[in-house]
Amino acid sequence: MFSWEREEEKKLAESSVDIAEDHITENAQQDEHLWLHIIERFHIVIGCGEYRTKDQCTSKFHEMIKTIKKIQRDIQQLVNSMKKGGNRSNYFRDDVWKF
Repeated sequence: MFSWEREEEKKLAESSVDIAEDHITENAQQDEHLWLHIIERFHIVIGCGEYRTKDQCTSKFHEMIKTIKKIQRDIQQLVNSMKKGGNRSNYFRDDVWKF
């Protein structure tokens, strides 16, 4: 299939949050059922019909989670560096550009 557009990634993330925060469905659903709801919501908000499979959506979602976790680790390293007396000017000049 074709690569994911930024808007699709955003809508997939929003759909997963919407379903996870839904007071009726919440996180009590089994994984398979939860993903069916997420994908259904994703296709509705994208408005292009059912063109992404469950495997495509779960793979993309897990890829996005990996990226988020890497960014969180990098930010924590920067915070720890500053707590140890790191130079703030170096922080802004050198480290922020990673993001």
